[in-house]
Amino acid sequence: MSLHKASLRKVFRDRRGALGTEVRADASRKIAERLALPAAYQNAREIAAYWPLEDEVDLRPFIALALDAGKNIFLPRVNKAASRLEFCPFDGRTETLANGPFGLLEPQTDEATADEIDLVIVPGLAFDLHRHRLGYGAGYYDRFLKTVEATAIGVAFDIQTIDILPIAEHDVAMDMVLTESRIF
Repeated sequence: MSLHKASLRKVFRDRRGALGTEVRADASRKIAERLALPAAYQNAREIAAYWPLEDEVDLRPFIALALDAGKNIFLPRVNKAASRLEFCPFDGRTETLANGPFGLLEPQTDEATADEIDLVIVPGLAFDLHRHRLGYGAGYYDRFLKTVEATAIGVAFDIQTIDILPIAEHDVAMDMVLTESRIF
């Protein structure tokens, strides 16, 4: 991990953490509404999403909308032993989620699949205008995205965007990035 990426992670964690609860909720609602517009969503049947950490873009309204539209939702589970993400079916029942690594709420099921996923909604600490992502540093999403033929949409708040990020050979660019006011 480069020192530059580590310092950028701190900057963007601090920026995101400084957003007020109401601002974060309003921006998350706008992002959720925008996620339902692209053809990638309209054509998708199997969507990999995520259950948000406290200050991430809150995808719960989007997940509810997608479930109501008959889409199949999958949430990530961290397999630390294999150093990979596994996506498990989620039917909307929060009681099926439990604490996992990194403070994530994860599905508690033996079933996992990535074979049929059409669309992956990806969190990040920052995104640049070229759709590159600054993740949390473990590379889980980059490794997963290299294994599927799915559209990847990064989501972030406006304050999590930057003109250009340092990238490494293993970094995977998104097909699209959505914020509350921009699409790139």
